[in-house]
Amino acid sequence: MKGDRNACLGSERICADIVTGLEGPPTDGPLVAPANAVLATWQTGLIPADFDVFGMRWETGHMIVAAFKLCGFVLLRLAIAGRSLNGAEQKSSR
Repeated sequence: MKGDRNACLGSERICADIVTGLEGPPTDGPLVAPANAVLATWQTGLIPADFDVFGMRWETGHMIVAAFKLCGFVLLRLAIAGRSLNGAEQKSSR
């Protein structure tokens, strides 16, 4: 019984790490940081000719991060729901 609870809490922690750990600089590395580095050098005024290339990379990187966050959130909710169902079943079997 206690092992089931600890396993469920472990899965909740992993899911929470997925949701909260994908914000900020850690995800900027491979997905968004290269585009951000180029965007930071642009001057105000006319849009550069190569805007589409960097804009698409920046948007794609953020979409990938959002998809990971959504998956982590769904897994977190499933882990919490599973823990609630296990607790209800244990109480009813007593």
